[in-house]
Amino acid sequence: MNSDEVTGVHGFAVLDLTTNTVLKTVDLGSVGEFSHVHGRALGVKPDSSQYLVGEFFNMRVYNAVSDEEVRNVDLTGWNPYRTLVRDIVFSPDGHTGYLAMWDEKAVIAFDADTWEVGARIDVGRAPYFGVCPTWLVLSPDGSRLYAVNEESDNVVVIDTATHAVVKAIRVGKPYRIYLPAVLKNATPPAIIVGTVTGTGGTPIAGIVVGAGDYNGIVNCGQGEFWTSTAEDGSYRLQVSPGTYLVFINSNHQPGNYVPEAYPNVNSWASIGAATRVAVAVGQSVTGVDFSLPVGFTVSGRLVDHQGHAVLGAGGNMHDSGQGIEFGCALGFGSSDVDGRFQVHVPAGTYDLYFGTDSEGHVVRRNLAVSNHTDLGDVLFAEAP
Repeated sequence: MNSDEVTGVHGFAVLDLTTNTVLKTVDLGSVGEFSHVHGRALGVKPDSSQYLVGEFFNMRVYNAVSDEEVRNVDLTGWNPYRTLVRDIVFSPDGHTGYLAMWDEKAVIAFDADTWEVGARIDVGRAPYFGVCPTWLVLSPDGSRLYAVNEESDNVVVIDTATHAVVKAIRVGKPYRIYLPAVLKNATPPAIIVGTVTGTGGTPIAGIVVGAGDYNGIVNCGQGEFWTSTAEDGSYRLQVSPGTYLVFINSNHQPGNYVPEAYPNVNSWASIGAATRVAVAVGQSVTGVDFSLPVGFTVSGRLVDHQGHAVLGAGGNMHDSGQGIEFGCALGFGSSDVDGRFQVHVPAGTYDLYFGTDSEGHVVRRNLAVSNHTDLGDVLFAEAP
């Protein structure tokens, strides 16, 4: 992004950061309303695709390439009667935005994809008494949001996972403060970025991408970090510095996509061919892309001899003729709720296995799969 935006009493300007010139100015009017609040709030999405300008009763959303207004959010529906936005920030993955609502003594969390309110966080309640939040600062990992309060002597700390106020930090005597916050001793995030597409390069939205320690995953460990793709199939996965195996276990997700480890590893039997993705402190590794093939869904319900659901059993599908296997990070299991299971696989002839802590059985042998197959109730016992 070679441009940036600045706001003021009259509106905002777009600056070219290469030539240090003004590209565009936009007069939004309402000068009197902003004569006492030091300009309009401004927020830029992490991927630089859009920027937002806050007003008294609405929030304008602009395309960062064309600088054209693409949405005007009526804040009276989000926060009736008290709608002045003083700051706008976004989570590192860009899916959640936060508004400092000066009049309301609150912070609003909203979904930056659907534009729906996720939470209204009261920073003014006892015992925190954060009055008139003016600046918002996120920790680099996005786990803590710091609201700097203009008319009180504190900074309120918010847990972004629970939307709960967890602490208030005193910064001086009570008076009007205009004090931006700087976080020291914070670790810059490490980011993995990519896209997920299906047949013909069609973006897949809303699919979960995971990452875990490479050696741990290869030895049947679990993922540690997760995110979902945006409407354009892109994802931004924040991790701790380390070396990762990045994967998509699509078995319990929409569509009939076959699970995949990066890059193009569509079988647990070949998991050693997955690429190590090393990410250092403050580094963004891009191009970790997935192109998921479509398979066939095998589903059913795992039951015992009394017909009761067998819950939480780990599953494995193995076609020894093709050397294809789906297990561990690319595997599946019976539901903890009703014992149902599903797995997406290529055409083939499979043995279906389930195991618990105390026993394990091949419940189907030589299962031919060439179409979507619902097995109904599957007995948790050794098949003939």
